[in-house]
Amino acid sequence: MIKLKPAVIFCLILTFFSSLYAQWEHWGSYDTSKYTWLHPELNVIQYWNRRAVQDFYDKWFRSEPRKISIVWMGDSHIQPDVLPEVVRKRLQEKFGDAGRGMMFPLSTGKTYSSLQYKSEHYGPWACSRSIEAYPKFPLGVSGATCKTQLPGSSFTLSFYKPVPFHYTQLKVFCKKSREMFDFSIIVGTHTQIVKIMETDTTLPYILLKIPPISKSITLKVIKNRPEQKDFEFYGMSLESENPGVVVHTCGIGGAQMSAPLYQKKFTEQLPELEPDLVILDYGGNDFYYFNTIRPDLESDILKIIEQIRMVCPKTSILLTSTQDLMKRGVSVSAGKKYRDLIQKIAKEQDCAFYDWYYISGGPGAMANWVKTGLAQPDYVHLFIGGYQIKGEMFYEALVRTAEAYHNAYDSLVTSLDGYKYIQTSYNPITSTTPVHKRTIYHTVKSGETLSHIAVKYKVTIKNIMTWNNLKSTLIRTGQKLVIYK
Repeated sequence: MIKLKPAVIFCLILTFFSSLYAQWEHWGSYDTSKYTWLHPELNVIQYWNRRAVQDFYDKWFRSEPRKISIVWMGDSHIQPDVLPEVVRKRLQEKFGDAGRGMMFPLSTGKTYSSLQYKSEHYGPWACSRSIEAYPKFPLGVSGATCKTQLPGSSFTLSFYKPVPFHYTQLKVFCKKSREMFDFSIIVGTHTQIVKIMETDTTLPYILLKIPPISKSITLKVIKNRPEQKDFEFYGMSLESENPGVVVHTCGIGGAQMSAPLYQKKFTEQLPELEPDLVILDYGGNDFYYFNTIRPDLESDILKIIEQIRMVCPKTSILLTSTQDLMKRGVSVSAGKKYRDLIQKIAKEQDCAFYDWYYISGGPGAMANWVKTGLAQPDYVHLFIGGYQIKGEMFYEALVRTAEAYHNAYDSLVTSLDGYKYIQTSYNPITSTTPVHKRTIYHTVKSGETLSHIAVKYKVTIKNIMTWNNLKSTLIRTGQKLVIYK
């Protein structure tokens, strides 16, 4: 596995994330229809066999209250928790709010924190992250581990927005041994002492009931016995006892796709998050710097899939491609090779596939993202608005695929034939010829796309195009469309 020095990676992305913090407060809704290089007609989660998405969507369509857990793993576009936050909020609006999920005090690693909370620490902490070729400490599912040898050391996570009052369940992932310090959890004026060896040592986490968080939560280590000498922390999950959706953000900037293989605690901790869907959203660091795909990358991905299925057999796995990346004004050609490899693996391994490479515009499209102010001038990272668009489109893809799955589609695969006018092809088990009970005349509003309209009326884009003799997906404000229901 090719690894860049952490200091190099930190310098490359520090300026980028400083700008994200600056614009976070101005985050708002965006009209995607004006970005004509996007291809919303491709915007689905592809699958070649229903087994690939069955575990996730069967949970999606259960009528009784349930918890849906998503573990989203990736690199610099995941670590600040902008993209996952959009999807988290949309899903929680639909199914209910089951919590924030995994959090980590990344200030201990001298790197940027989530844009949802500020990370501060006191005392000497050492930290390892999944960008290291040989991590000093065993890494867990969060991709980072911090450690201190000084009693009284602490870290605090301070939230930028009010924390829902029902977030009262905390899973603390830490090493359990007689040599580990005990710790306290401080929420407001409430302090809860936790003696590690008095907890269930068969579990890789400690489950705590905490009071509602007003602004922040602090963990402080305590030495109670002579043999205690340090404290090793892997992350903690803030959840609710309510049914709904929880999205665990497990991303480290600079990480490569093979990162989970080097996280020794990964297979131990992942099942404790009870994932219905694991998203492996890496890629840029695997090909950008050297414009090549290393020979053993496919083997590494297969090993990760095997590991996930070994410990979480009732979990759907979603692989993603990256969007176009550019260097010195030219698309990094290995980006398409990476996309093709990920699609091949998804098809052969019964995984789902999100083709962000073509949905976001295909080769050369990054220049459009930069020109319109959605992407950074490094031609690699997006701004807040760009990540919001990606998040909204990803959520829409989940919804559209849910509709296809619910309608018994045996597979859902997009076609790139005639890329100028890309069409989405569906392969249903049964006929999808509509039985017209009524006719609806829809007037296109500003900002609407065929994808939005299809979701609204629970039909497909292909249906709308057929009913209205459309040769492309481009529509205009004020245009009247016929919809059959």
